Amino acid sequence: MSKSNRLSGKQPEIESSQSNISYRPSTYIYFDEDVRATRITLPIYIGSIPVEFLDNFDAKLKSSLQRIVESGIDMSRMKMVINRDERQVGSVL
Repeated sequence: MSKSNRLSGKQPEIESSQSNISYRPSTYIYFDEDVRATRITLPIYIGSIPVEFLDNFDAKLKSSLQRIVESGIDMSRMKMVINRDERQVGSVL
């Protein structure tokens, strides 16, 4: 992977050995909550991170969360994303 791709966070295209189709693996981050009578835990599930990003992933995640804490959540963007997802789900039904 080139240095510019590492710095920008772009993932390399991977070519399947069984076909001529190229794809980019998708990293996902899923936040959950587990509410009990005496405690609340917020597990974070993370998957499909390319190996070359593992060394500094925790620092990038912490800095991203810190940026959200400092700048807040863009609620108008959140509304737009939720509306888009609702439309996508509705179109499948």
